Amino acid sequence: MTTTQPNPATSSHELDTRVGLDLFNNIMKTWQLGRKEALILLGSIAPSTYDAWKKQPQPKLPHDTIVRISYIIGIVKGLRIIFGNTKRADEWVRKSNAMLHGKSALDIMLGGEIMDIAYIRSIVDSARGQ
Repeated sequence: MTTTQPNPATSSHELDTRVGLDLFNNIMKTWQLGRKEALILLGSIAPSTYDAWKKQPQPKLPHDTIVRISYIIGIVKGLRIIFGNTKRADEWVRKSNAMLHGKSALDIMLGGEIMDIAYIRSIVDSARGQ
């Protein structure tokens, strides 16, 4: 009998889209990112789509967007566990990193591909020993 591991971005309990979008928006404020960067991290969505989601009590987000938000929430959680200090954890995403060839984690994530965000999530998980 083969068992499969749950995807770290989507576990058996699906992300509540309102809570997930609110958390994402709070992270964008904490990371001091603008609307343009937020739209890229969500999958290069249209500004009107983003505005509509923010107005809906329970927005219907595409699976890709839910996975992106889940990865970003996981990155934040992992960094806060690693650093034990919210400020240092939040600063890490902007700092140049030798492991990333001098780029920051944010530089990588703003490449726009879901795999860019997944890559940073894997680095954070690895640093946590996961």
